[in-house]
Formats: sequence, C-alpha cells, structure tokens
Amino acid sequence: MATQSLAKHMVFAGRPLLYADSGIENINTAVDATLFSACLERVLAQVDVAYSNSMIEAFWRSLKHQWNKARAERLAANRAMTCDQCSDHPVSSPTSQIPP
Repeated sequence: MATQSLAKHMVFAGRPLLYADSGIENINTAVDATLFSACLERVLAQVDVAYSNSMIEAFWRSLKHQWNKARAERLAANRAMTCDQCSDHPVSSPTSQIPP
C-alpha cells in the first residue's frame, strides 16, 4: 500500500537516455538496433548537450596530432643533419617508422 502512495507522485519523463559522444562506436546500425530494442534514447554530447566535455576532447585530439607531426618533423631534421666527422661514414636509417 505504501508503494502505491509513493508511486502516484512519480512523473514519467519519457524513455531513458543514453549520453554518448559521436564516435563510430556509438553511432552505427548495431547500436541503433540495441537502443531501439531496449527503448533507450541516445543524446549526443557534441550536438545535443551544451555542457559536455567535447571542447576539451577536441583540444586533446588536436594536441596529439600536432605532437606526432612535430615529432616526425624533428626526427627528419635530426636525420638530415651532417657534420664533418660523420660525413665520411655511411648513415644507416632505421627500418621502422614513427607510428602516427
């Protein structure tokens, strides 16, 4: 009886929400089918939610790409350097590349 009296004050707010970013792991046909079958509604952080952390995630992604680019450029510059002592010796280059 007490449960019924408490339940009458509850408000139905619609389908439960799933907050996600717009990564491929969150937006694809398999996820869409699962959300539909579970009666969930997806809310995209970068589009639908103004207070998400999408700005800081974009900053870190940009920093990571700039770091890798600078690292590759520095390695190329170091390999291009020569000096009088080393110019008579053959230069061996490594077989592996810098990962992206």
